[in-house]
Amino acid sequence: MAEFDNPWKQVAEDFFPELVAFFLPDAYLDIDWRKPAMSLDKDLPKEESEDVVGDRRADKLFQVTTLAGDPLIVFVHIEFQNEVDHDLPERMYIYNYRIYNKHRVPVVSLAILGDTNPDWRPDRYETECWGCTLCFRFRMFKLMDLLAAREQLEAHDNAFGLIILAHLAAKMTRNRQEQRFEEKLAVAKVLLGKKCDLKRFYGIIRFIDRVIDLPPELEPQFHKALKESQGEEAVTYITSFERVAKEEGRAEGQSDWLLHLLREKYGALPGWVIEKVDAGNSRQLDQWFKQALHAQALEQVFGA
Repeated sequence: MAEFDNPWKQVAEDFFPELVAFFLPDAYLDIDWRKPAMSLDKDLPKEESEDVVGDRRADKLFQVTTLAGDPLIVFVHIEFQNEVDHDLPERMYIYNYRIYNKHRVPVVSLAILGDTNPDWRPDRYETECWGCTLCFRFRMFKLMDLLAAREQLEAHDNAFGLIILAHLAAKMTRNRQEQRFEEKLAVAKVLLGKKCDLKRFYGIIRFIDRVIDLPPELEPQFHKALKESQGEEAVTYITSFERVAKEEGRAEGQSDWLLHLLREKYGALPGWVIEKVDAGNSRQLDQWFKQALHAQALEQVFGA
């Protein structure tokens, strides 16, 4: 089954200015991009296990600087929701308030909705009792609205044109492997045709590969078909990607073993541990596994 949450978090990290340009174009014009945006995931407020959001954390949090006026510092909070969840509006409010309560700067919350229900469009959380009313509105973008915009997405210079195209292809071809194979091949061909630099290519093709997953027996056919269709100029890109994918596959196996060991020693794991392990590279996972063998407390595994 395709994974969506972690690939979306990764491309948000890799292409944050382009994410803002695509989903928050008005904000993009107000931000001073000469000052790098700061990822503040480690600064996200910790939720208590008994409250409405459980041990979940907000997906992504960035600090940006505006060009002029007051305030100069703004936090951008992003949630990626790939299935209908009627608790989302309340979580958006809770995350927004907790971030504001900790930092006391404006917080702009954006929900990117990747589900396939065209009628589910939450953009606010409201509650009222005895004349006391709360209405929290957040920014919302529905990816399904672009389902008929394939040509525009393919031609878009913004990385999120192909990222959204890949996401929609993954959603619309679930359990249809032949069509899924063709869609993945088509999106990858468009990416190769853009002749972007290797770093950009890796960021986008990694997303495509993870969300439009194929059965193991079809992966060699996919890479062979891509090479044959694009010619020799594509070989360097694809061969390099295969090497990276192999390393990531090794890291995925390491993360499974590490999580198994941690659960055996410490029981149920908090969300921050799972996210940290999922984001770790092969070297980090190897080090954490060695530390987990002797650590007395969970925090000691990660050097905390």
